[in-house]
Amino acid sequence: MKSFLIVVILLLCHRFNFCQIQNRFTGSWYACSEEGFYVELHIKNQTLKYSSIDSFVTCPFPFEFNGDTLKYEDNYTFKDSIAERKAHINFESENFMKMYYNETKELWTWYRIEGKIEDFEADKELIINTKKRAKKYGCFEKYQKSKKEKEFIYFQF
Repeated sequence: MKSFLIVVILLLCHRFNFCQIQNRFTGSWYACSEEGFYVELHIKNQTLKYSSIDSFVTCPFPFEFNGDTLKYEDNYTFKDSIAERKAHINFESENFMKMYYNETKELWTWYRIEGKIEDFEADKELIINTKKRAKKYGCFEKYQKSKKEKEFIYFQF
């Protein structure tokens, strides 16, 4: 009986920790790369979805947590394949987190988007509003400048 009680308590603690991480993660986040590439991460009902400044939107896909590590299957990175992605998450505050992807050695800094994103399900509206938020958070101008520089370099060759 004592062993059963200990197992139940451990399972409840594990479940509570998962729910606590899940609740902190739920909502919408944005990140802006050094080149100004703006991307949003939307978490709702145990699924996540990405949208970006270049009109890219994923379908919602399930994810899970293992401690402080986010795990999901990504079928958008490589066409016709599914890659398991893992990211270590460090919550700096309720509105700021860092995600480090071991496989690609990428570090993304995410900031919570204030307010509720109403167009989570509607991809066309999400694309339009993602671009508006990119301007609001100062990524758009940096992205346009970086894009022009790359086009100029490409044109030179």
